[in-house]
Amino acid sequence: MKLKKVLLIIIFILLAGNLFGGPLINFQGKLTDKQNNVLTGSFEITFSLYINENVGIGTFIWQETHDVNVFQGNYSVLLGSLDEFENTLFTNELWLGIKVGSDAEMTPRSKISGSAYAVSVNGKSIVDNSIESKHIKNAAVLSNHILDKTVSSNHIKDKVIKSNHIVPGFGLVPTGAIMMWPATIPEYPAGWLPCNGDKLNQADYSNLYKAIGNTYSTNGVDASEFCLPDLRGYFVRGWDPRGASGLDPDYASRTNVSGDTIEEGAGFVGTMQGDEFKSHYHSYTAPSVCSSASKGNHQNYYCSGGSSTSWAGGNETRPKNISMMFIIKY
Repeated sequence: MKLKKVLLIIIFILLAGNLFGGPLINFQGKLTDKQNNVLTGSFEITFSLYINENVGIGTFIWQETHDVNVFQGNYSVLLGSLDEFENTLFTNELWLGIKVGSDAEMTPRSKISGSAYAVSVNGKSIVDNSIESKHIKNAAVLSNHILDKTVSSNHIKDKVIKSNHIVPGFGLVPTGAIMMWPATIPEYPAGWLPCNGDKLNQADYSNLYKAIGNTYSTNGVDASEFCLPDLRGYFVRGWDPRGASGLDPDYASRTNVSGDTIEEGAGFVGTMQGDEFKSHYHSYTAPSVCSSASKGNHQNYYCSGGSSTSWAGGNETRPKNISMMFIIKY
């Protein structure tokens, strides 16, 4: 059966080191017979790259053969997944040749125009919703893989990029960052933990341990463990190193989370202060009842009585507040 290609689109390629290990082309095509009837079935398709556009001239510089499942003419192949591309390959003008089974190579070859990070055919580049989780290797996304402002939200299907796809420490939120989470129940997003003072194993959360160390660990924590910050019920105060700005005048009273005074750590991030009123006074004049008594040439005056203020207020001193959950990125 003689077959022919009627549509070729290269969707996506990363040439600066791809998500699987080497550069890849996510290739979509449409396969019909000579009468333009779309085909369904399994076909052996050979893809070749040339530096010459004319069929029958020149030897391919890269080639691989795929067993391709075609449905109603449509198919998709990851080129470079069987035989890796060399990064330098795309410094040349290239033409893609396609051969189905024992048929001759289709004509014409399709020119691939390349750049440092992406290639396209017939003006196409990243097709909306074309990037799926199967295209992304764990811990493979690096900042140098993505040109500024080239990938937008409509290029990526919802919920396909997960934390394990991103190299630890790279991303919009660094490990150890803390934010408030407005949950009505104790639920928080993947890759985050509540700031509740829990003990964690250093090996299991090595990146977080590198970020915060034992700053929030209480006395008696095992040497292989460390503690999350415990921010339940606390207001957070901006760090004033050793009271340099004068905005934390009692910085020297700070302690670690176990209540121990720290000579070198006074004013350090992660230290604590208890609640306290600022020093003040109240003026007060007590009422009294005075009487006198006399006898002979002597008279005695005396006063008695007194009063006290009454209790008022709640169990603590606090500003107006709204409760939210502090969570930390790991």
